[in-house]
Amino acid sequence: MHTNNLTLNEIKRLINMVTNLNIKNRSLVIALILWFFFGFFGFHRFYIRKFFTGFCMVFLMIFGLITKFILIGYLFCGVVWLWWIYDLFMLLINTKKTSSILITKIN
Repeated sequence: MHTNNLTLNEIKRLINMVTNLNIKNRSLVIALILWFFFGFFGFHRFYIRKFFTGFCMVFLMIFGLITKFILIGYLFCGVVWLWWIYDLFMLLINTKKTSSILITKIN
């Protein structure tokens, strides 16, 4: 039988992290809500503290909306749309990695 020498506080912290499924100490549920409703403007990226790429998404989306009338804006909006879909998978994959690392630490 394998025994761990974890303190009670460490166990509580690990259980809290696994049940909340944190991404960089942020809630996955809130990140997904921000992704769904405001993701085209990168709000979910600001929430998980990826400020530079958040500003890039905001700039691309606003520039795309402004230049839509000359058709080049659709290209920028398309890039943001692809990035938005990519972010969904990355949010879920990073959460799975974080939870598997914590489960490994517990075992």
